[in-house]
Amino acid sequence: MKTKSLLFALMALSLSACSSDGDSPAVDNNQPSVDPTTKLELTKTISLTPAEETTNHSLNQFSFNFLNKAASSTDAFENNDGNISVSPLSASICLSTLANSGDKTLENAIAELLGEKDLANLNTTCNKLMRFLPSTANGAILTLANSAWYNNIYSPADKWVENLSTTFGTYVKGIEFEKKNVSLVNSWCSQNTNGRIPEIIDQLHSDGVVHLINALYFQGKWMIDFDPALTDSQSFDGTEGTTKVKMMHSNLPLAYSRNADFESVAVPFCGNTRIVLVMPAENKSASDLARTMTLADWDKALAEAEKAKVDLSLPKFKVESSADISNILHELGLPVTFNLDKMGVKDQSGRIVNGTAIVRQKTSAGIDEKGAEAAAITDAEIIVTSSGNSNQEEMKEVALAFDRPFLYFIENTKTGTILLAGVVNNL
Repeated sequence: MKTKSLLFALMALSLSACSSDGDSPAVDNNQPSVDPTTKLELTKTISLTPAEETTNHSLNQFSFNFLNKAASSTDAFENNDGNISVSPLSASICLSTLANSGDKTLENAIAELLGEKDLANLNTTCNKLMRFLPSTANGAILTLANSAWYNNIYSPADKWVENLSTTFGTYVKGIEFEKKNVSLVNSWCSQNTNGRIPEIIDQLHSDGVVHLINALYFQGKWMIDFDPALTDSQSFDGTEGTTKVKMMHSNLPLAYSRNADFESVAVPFCGNTRIVLVMPAENKSASDLARTMTLADWDKALAEAEKAKVDLSLPKFKVESSADISNILHELGLPVTFNLDKMGVKDQSGRIVNGTAIVRQKTSAGIDEKGAEAAAITDAEIIVTSSGNSNQEEMKEVALAFDRPFLYFIENTKTGTILLAGVVNNL
């Protein structure tokens, strides 16, 4: 497993800012209650086999494949403000549960899409990530949860239920696919995103088989807060015009990199996460960069980063995205139709049901002087089809103002896992 080794000289100064225990996400008491999600036993360390290290690298590669396609498919996003936000981690876990529900064709296609040929190896890697990444220590919160809501006119195979439960900690429940239960599914989403994403569906289709849902919630406190007294009103030159934004300011030693295509700066949260902010070169748009940036570009920039005293100007922002990402995933290799033999779902004549997946993702991300909060829901709805298969050296000084479109990535520094990525074109 490749571990990022960017050093921050002010770690010792941060102890007073980072508490040892995090607060648990609040529960919206106005939502109907649902049973607790199946829990996986969490670990404080992660040890990947060589094969799993390769898979983890492939999942990080998927992060950029996903972002590239999403940035090239802006018509898939319901919001028309030019901003996009995706969660590669949420999508990859949801797709992995989908791979465990269909036929060999689906299994192979998703495994290849995620860069892993062997489903068993993909499962063990996801299992280890799901047990390691969640944390409520050091003032940071990350939670991951999975659920499967199946139409109770069907009887899924016990092996399928057991596999999702033990591998992904999935809460599996059979319900009537009727309007009265829409709030039940949405309540689970709200509870597992601290209310940031209160709903993912508006109906339960009568021809639906199952909703496979992943929920991600992240709350990070800056290792050193931005001083609210320094926040002022400044211009942000977006693709749709210039607006006034609340601009935060700091002057700290940070990991900084610059090449012909972009500048980047990594701002640490307490714990093992950070946000990497990427400012495109003057001759390149943020959307163009998002469409073409690769994992190799990312790795090279992080490897070449050096500590600099960065005079950072960063706007407070909140971006939300909602998209049907089915076509994006089809372009990456997800089959349109498949057979649900692993799930063991049969029709009235006893034949295994054929299905197609409609995959939706909603994300929400925001930053202020105290830190960041982000959430994502990925929902793969399977419906029936009629057919289918630190040093003390002198540091250079840098001024970097994010006053025009930029990219952001929230990353786990131990595994390189990208929790959320996005393009901010307009504020």
